[in-house]
Amino acid sequence: MSDVRVRVPVTTRQAALALGAMALVSLGLLPSTAHAQAASGAATTRYSFEHFEPLHAQGTNILNVHGSPVAPHLRGAVSLFFHYEDDPMLVVRNGKRDSVFTRLVHSQLKAELLGSFGLGGFFELGVGLPLVLMQDGDDLAFIGKPGESVGGFALGDLRLTPKVRILDHERFGGFGLAIAAPLYLPTGDDATFNSDGRFRANPQLIIDWRHKSGFALSANIGWMFRPTREIHNAVFGDQLTWAVGTHIPLGSDLLALAASIHGRADREDNRLSSNLNVVRDDSNDTTAELDAALQLQPVRNITVSVGGGAGLTGVAGSPDYRLFLGVGWAAETQDRDHDGVADSDDACPDTPEDRDGFEDGDGCPDPDNDADDVLDAADECPNSPEDKDGYQDEDGCPDLDNDGDGVPDADDRCPDDAEDLDGFEDQDGCPDPDNDGDGVLDGDDRCPTQAEDRDGYEDEDGCPDPDNDGDGVLDVDDLCPTQPENKNGIDDEDGCPDSADQKVKMSAKKILILEMVHFDTAKATIKKRSHKLLAEVATMLQGNPQITLVRVEGHTDDRGNDDYNMQLSRDRAAAVKTFLVEQGVDATRLVTEGYGETAPVASNRSSSGRAKNRRVEFVILEVNGKPVEGTR
Repeated sequence: MSDVRVRVPVTTRQAALALGAMALVSLGLLPSTAHAQAASGAATTRYSFEHFEPLHAQGTNILNVHGSPVAPHLRGAVSLFFHYEDDPMLVVRNGKRDSVFTRLVHSQLKAELLGSFGLGGFFELGVGLPLVLMQDGDDLAFIGKPGESVGGFALGDLRLTPKVRILDHERFGGFGLAIAAPLYLPTGDDATFNSDGRFRANPQLIIDWRHKSGFALSANIGWMFRPTREIHNAVFGDQLTWAVGTHIPLGSDLLALAASIHGRADREDNRLSSNLNVVRDDSNDTTAELDAALQLQPVRNITVSVGGGAGLTGVAGSPDYRLFLGVGWAAETQDRDHDGVADSDDACPDTPEDRDGFEDGDGCPDPDNDADDVLDAADECPNSPEDKDGYQDEDGCPDLDNDGDGVPDADDRCPDDAEDLDGFEDQDGCPDPDNDGDGVLDGDDRCPTQAEDRDGYEDEDGCPDPDNDGDGVLDVDDLCPTQPENKNGIDDEDGCPDSADQKVKMSAKKILILEMVHFDTAKATIKKRSHKLLAEVATMLQGNPQITLVRVEGHTDDRGNDDYNMQLSRDRAAAVKTFLVEQGVDATRLVTEGYGETAPVASNRSSSGRAKNRRVEFVILEVNGKPVEGTR
């Protein structure tokens, strides 16, 4: 029995089959797919074996172990980290490290581009891009890819790492707490064990303790969510991740020792190498690695890390040894007043910035941004100085238009009395309560720019009434200005209704008929005896063109069915309209409506009352195109 230091176990028989298969394939006598099935079962290169992921801001972070501090607001860090590893991915016989069957990945040299950016003093976004500069390995025939091997340049998965500080170690006796969630975007080469080919995430909890001397101890624990992958009898999937690191100053601020031990425990169980259908009990693989480095600060904020390490377990990603060299710059994180401005940039390092968007970069609080003697806490306009003109000066806002009428105080004749903005002399800034000066205030004046004529007729509405009775004869020429002329051909120009016997008269709201309009019983046929009466109505309408809309109304008594009466009244009103149109009245001046028995003018209990209720009325709706009040 043997393992891949994947490390995947293979039996001696399987090893022989694999070697024989590779030989036959090389001679062209056996297709590669058959080899893959015979030698290794399920297998893939879509698995990122790397467990060592260096971080930016060394000193805050410890090699690949997160610390709880984050980058200052709008500041960050950049780093370049090279690391070489030997034999990270082997297939070994019977689980013995000294009995190597094949090296899937023999060696690899990476450069990692790292950076971070801080926001608000509590949030940081980190980024890491692994670049595989060089790699090599044996033929991949064992996993069904004869003639192929890892090699050349490749990309790794891009890492985005949001981190949120929860407890600040400077406030909690050196103890800090944070959460981070590295997110892996599948940008890497999944043909060379540099990517799972799928999205991964590794949320983790960060706990650390830091001493003012520079000593630090940090622990991370998390869970890696990743797709399940199989290489022969080794199964990889979600993993418990852990790391512990320490930073130890070596006698000065310029030199320190950094060390970390870290690893991952796979959730999935492996299978028997002799029978891939059988799961081995308690066969989860756990990787562990120990790394250490000397860290030197040759100049301020620059850290150089030189070191190495080795895998402690024979599991995929645990190399025989690792060497690394890193150099990085990080913004200073020392911040005594915890305002997100590093002490090196803070003009008031012991007094926190008030973070109100006004000169926040200097680290000093600004209690009165606009220097108007109204403190920002009470200042409704903290960045605009009060104009101190005696009007609401305590609110801290300049009042360029005290009365808020849209006329600046500099041009306003009445700066404390708002212009009424009614289109009348609005530019002077003074209100005009009675624009036309007729004694009727504009709020009650239906004609605020036309003076009431004060003739005792509807003087309270504020509108001039040149023809009080609406008979078309102006009041100045009207002998009867409150009694409408009836336009019957007798002295129509004097404006007075004639006293001669007539059947049709006109009021301000109705054309009155002094006789009933007679119809055939239960019909809408107008009897001949009513033709003369309606002809007079037509004459009156033609003689009064100012009457632009009249409603012809039909009414019945209460005898008979309600719906029948309603329809009969509508039909009779329509018949009257038709007659008037035939007499020359413009049809657009007439509308009809039937009210049935709904609007009686007398009691329906007597025959005389019912006779009065069977009627036609003419209601004046509009004069000169304007509605007549109270007739709709």
